[in-house]
Amino acid sequence: MLTADLTRSHPPHRPPTARRARAAFTLIELMVVIGIIMLLVGISVYAYTQVTRHSKAQKTKAGLEVCRALMAEYEATAGAAAARQLVTDTGNSWNNSGNPLDANPPRPYAFDVQTRLLLRELLRSPNSKKILARLPAESLQYAQVQINRQLTENLPLILDGYGKPIFYIPPAGLVNVTVAGSPLPNNALRSDGKYHPLSSGPTAANLTGFWVSVGPDGKLYEGDDNQYSFEN
Repeated sequence: MLTADLTRSHPPHRPPTARRARAAFTLIELMVVIGIIMLLVGISVYAYTQVTRHSKAQKTKAGLEVCRALMAEYEATAGAAAARQLVTDTGNSWNNSGNPLDANPPRPYAFDVQTRLLLRELLRSPNSKKILARLPAESLQYAQVQINRQLTENLPLILDGYGKPIFYIPPAGLVNVTVAGSPLPNNALRSDGKYHPLSSGPTAANLTGFWVSVGPDGKLYEGDDNQYSFEN
């Protein structure tokens, strides 16, 4: 004869309201986890952006230092008088006839060609090739430049950390640079890092050229993100 085991325990019956409450709690947990993941992703992206920006700024600084080293090597080899003539002789096209360069010229100015021509002269120094070799290949951009009617040469241009060219600015300086949203058309930025009225020419303290990276926006006239050789 079969008898039922009335002593066997059975799981307690949960009312529907308890099951719904547990499901809602699980959804909240999921939302919290998603929120934490999104926060961590945001922090990681910000950290990566900062590291990348710093790396590009350091590459730019290295390029500017090489430009300065090439100028110093030329002076050490050719002498102070020859180095002074290189950056002051108005017969040299990169000196812009002794006039300041316009950072936002109404007509295009061949910043890259003039900079390549100056580098051509600087690279005549015995140790200049070794100095240029401090930079990785991706920091150099070569292009054919017409020297005269019969001669064309493949000349380098040094790139900054953003892949933009580093330009040479003659002693007369750079005008029309926008700083903090305000353009300075009547003041020339010179190698001492100061803005000078156009009525005053370069003095002994700033009678030399300098180099400028146009920054991540690639705009020379937007001076807030430019990097200069006199800052290093």
